[in-house]
Amino acid sequence: MNKEKWLVRGSVAVISLALILAVVILSRSPGFWLILAKPTGISSFYLSAGKAAWAKDKKDEALSHYLSAWNRGNQSAQLYLGLGKAYEGIQNMNLASQYYEKATQADPESPEALSNWARVYVQSHRDPDTLARAVEAMKKAVEKRPKDLKMRYDLAFLYMQAGDVASARSQAQEILAKDPQHQEANQLVTRLAQMAAPPPAAPGANPFGQAAPGAVDPHAGHNH
Repeated sequence: MNKEKWLVRGSVAVISLALILAVVILSRSPGFWLILAKPTGISSFYLSAGKAAWAKDKKDEALSHYLSAWNRGNQSAQLYLGLGKAYEGIQNMNLASQYYEKATQADPESPEALSNWARVYVQSHRDPDTLARAVEAMKKAVEKRPKDLKMRYDLAFLYMQAGDVASARSQAQEILAKDPQHQEANQLVTRLAQMAAPPPAAPGANPFGQAAPGAVDPHAGHNH
């Protein structure tokens, strides 16, 4: 009888030791304590894994982790932003636009979500209403991050697309005031100057509607 008791105690001890070793090994995983801390820990772990993969330019891996987080109920602005970037990275602009828009809905004050949605959305939607919405979103993003020259350049470009040359020029000049060597802003200023310039006069014409000196009057010598 005593032998059986010792066998039972020995088995319990072995199992307990195995469980302790398993916990020790698992605790070394970066996501273990996060998973224990809250019910959403697993989805948060996948979100962190997606960000890490994206930072290493592993677009497909990042997308896989983000989708795993989404499948586990994560609906945060950060996840939607990550999904937008991942889909943009694999050139799926329609899905990128959709997830960027979800990010703006989850966090309407996020300048990154607003600017990314505006920038990507106008690539597949060219109507005036879309441009107006994109401009307003980008303006809001720039208001929240006035020192972000990339966002300001995107706003200037959207203004140009919408035909608002004066506002586009103003934004480009704001960029050049902070960074005179900003290549894209300098190119944009040149392009805007060309858009604002009057079309060249036709050969032999002058701005007053009279034949230029030396030009041949096409009606001369003809009687009507």
